[in-house]
Amino acid sequence: MIYDLLIIGDTYIDILDNKLCRPGGVIHSGLIASSLNLTVALYSCIGKDCYQYIKNVLEKNKLSTDILICNGINTTKYYITNIDEIVPQQSFIEHGTSLSFDINVSLPKTRNVLIYPADLNSIDTLLSMIPKEANIFYDLQYDLNSLEQISVLLSKVQCVFASYRELLRITNAHSIEEAVNIVLNFGAKYIVVKLGMGGSIIFSNDSVIKIPAYEANFVCTIGAGDVYNSVFISTMQKYNDLLLAGHYASIAAAKFCENINSYYISWESLEDEYRHPTRKRVFLDPDKVKKQLIYLAGPFFDQGEINWVQYMFDALQHHGFMIFSPLHHAGRASKNSKIKEKREIFKIDIDNLRKSTIIVALLDGDDTGTAFECGYAYAMEKPVIGVHSRFNNRPNLMLEMSCERLVPTPKELLKQLFFLLGEES
Repeated sequence: MIYDLLIIGDTYIDILDNKLCRPGGVIHSGLIASSLNLTVALYSCIGKDCYQYIKNVLEKNKLSTDILICNGINTTKYYITNIDEIVPQQSFIEHGTSLSFDINVSLPKTRNVLIYPADLNSIDTLLSMIPKEANIFYDLQYDLNSLEQISVLLSKVQCVFASYRELLRITNAHSIEEAVNIVLNFGAKYIVVKLGMGGSIIFSNDSVIKIPAYEANFVCTIGAGDVYNSVFISTMQKYNDLLLAGHYASIAAAKFCENINSYYISWESLEDEYRHPTRKRVFLDPDKVKKQLIYLAGPFFDQGEINWVQYMFDALQHHGFMIFSPLHHAGRASKNSKIKEKREIFKIDIDNLRKSTIIVALLDGDDTGTAFECGYAYAMEKPVIGVHSRFNNRPNLMLEMSCERLVPTPKELLKQLFFLLGEES
């Protein structure tokens, strides 16, 4: 038998908000590909504590378990909290067994191979095990320090999947184009750079294809990248069309984020959404993001307000935005501050209000300073997005009308920022 897809990598157990358990790692990709009627095999390692559970899940979904290795007592577990937030918080990892490549294991014939983070000391062994005729896809691993560590692998791969932030970090590049050229020079035929809510870009030596993100009312984003990989490969096998593969993968990732335990998707649903979109679509170039300065206005007089400003600051930074925050960059004046110190803080804030391209205003505190900043920005014709969680109790008229958009949650804020700055299609 020749499989459509062989997936190689570790299997984890995700423990979400300390209650919901589901298989992670290579499992996300395998189950989604199987739902698209691909024949799938996994070369993975699982501890004794979860082996039968994982095996049952795979067999129920018609995935081969012939080379599923049971080794060690415990399976690695990721305990993740705040899964419905814009920056999932990973509490801790309980390390368990991991896959070591064994030359005595006979891998099946397959058309495509998807490799997840692997033992860097055994890359040569892995390559000798993979059928020579297979197309190799590689998910750039987070623990790399240099591409030189995987230079042999990169010379063999058809495609590299990478997040924008990890790609820049690993290559030490200053732009996405520079980073991509470094990877392609190792021999990869093309690279897919994922931009999160901003979409993705497919680069080859002779083309650049921009893929929009499809809007999602996400419940949990963990595993969406694995789903993207799987549907991209499945579409390439079926249609050999990079543009279609990118769109179908983006649609599938959006659908997956909305249902925490759904591993089913159909070709019909992907085609329907692509041909007759029901979701908003947006692409946001990462180089454009870097040119924007967001002024984060909001009160920080007590610990609760400080925590709220800090959360929003971290969330915006996580999504690649440059931020000026009076709390972080100008400092706090007290009742005992001298007039010179107050003027210096005021000047720093005003200068950055003028430099900023967008103002994000946290309005829950009914703060007069934030109201002043909104009015000042409005007078300069700069867009203001107000975040007001008490949405049934609107702010006063002048403050509300100074905001171009008013949103109730950080999730909605991010959506509005991406649609404000991005290219809708």
